[in-house]
Amino acid sequence: MKVSIVIPAFNQAAFLADAIDSALSQTYPHLEVIVVDDGSTDETPSVCASFGTRIVYERQGNAGPSAARNRGVQLSGGSAVLFLDSDDVLMCDAVEQACARLARSGKRWQRQAAIVYCDYELFDDDGKYRKWVGVRSVSIAKLLRDNLLIPSGTLVTRRCLAEVGDFDGSVNVCEDWDYWLRAAIRGCEFLRVPRIGFRHREHRQSASKREARALQARAHFLQKWRLEPMFTARQHAIIQREIIRTVFRQRRVEYFDRGSGAGSLMERLGGLELDVLDPVLFAYGCVYSSPYFRSQCEPGTLKRAIDDFAAELRALYPSEGPAGTRAQRRVDGCSEVAHAANEWAAGRFWHAGSRILRGFRRDPSLMADVLSRLPTYIEELVRI
Repeated sequence: MKVSIVIPAFNQAAFLADAIDSALSQTYPHLEVIVVDDGSTDETPSVCASFGTRIVYERQGNAGPSAARNRGVQLSGGSAVLFLDSDDVLMCDAVEQACARLARSGKRWQRQAAIVYCDYELFDDDGKYRKWVGVRSVSIAKLLRDNLLIPSGTLVTRRCLAEVGDFDGSVNVCEDWDYWLRAAIRGCEFLRVPRIGFRHREHRQSASKREARALQARAHFLQKWRLEPMFTARQHAIIQREIIRTVFRQRRVEYFDRGSGAGSLMERLGGLELDVLDPVLFAYGCVYSSPYFRSQCEPGTLKRAIDDFAAELRALYPSEGPAGTRAQRRVDGCSEVAHAANEWAAGRFWHAGSRILRGFRRDPSLMADVLSRLPTYIEELVRI
């Protein structure tokens, strides 16, 4: 069966040749390689011209990655399409492994609505940072919490493409996340190849700026799906928790970048107050970041961010009366749990334990609340 490799390209001439070479060097013999130039203003056209008739080259006005991928699918003639970003690199047997995994599922390509994905290696431009990334399984609940897959190395059967439709042209941020969720809702199978199928490049830039953009895209995506009527109450609750988690993380990145947050917290939450004082959610949102982000963070910055964020939360709740006292204690307890998470991430386990105990002393009801939420925490912990 023929597989079409679709490469959308926009101003990535410095890396595009490597991407095309990796597509043309596949061990799987029945291939076509399609490059859609999305209005690049760099040397992308001449890079593509150097490959001659070995690739199909199409140029269009700049319309974003969704339109470029859609055009590539329209031009493709394969029984499946494998996507590759223009700055990533496929392993030489990526297509062969994806096709073998599809064959092991026991269905014919023509009648199977399936997406085959693989593990990948994350690396930076300097070759100093490398990490193996793998996703064990994909489901609607997991996709509501995170964009589990990267387009590169992902093979989508023609039946799946027909059932899910085009990438949403109005969504050019998290457009792949939107597509995977729509596919899961329509019952498409997600099949994993548990080995590295491609290398994904982290570009040389500020860690805070990169994460800020990712979180902004995440917030936009979650708000889009927030009121989806077909979701269950449980699924709506998952989305609401993720919105809160994302807003908390945005505040942390802003603090790292500028030394303070921006805008009203409740305004950015869109009126959601559900679980704002969940200690684990608070800690995750304030502290969690990629290892690369933490390596770029100045000592003490996250500690100061936690304290300042806790002070902002205290200001949202009354300080007098029984309800106010409970809220203030809860914020104090959440703050200690966040500090414990930060100490744990830094390998200071003894300090982490001391912080946890201090949090329970500040808010005696904290332990009971954590235990009551344990099923939710476990579900979130194993989301990947």
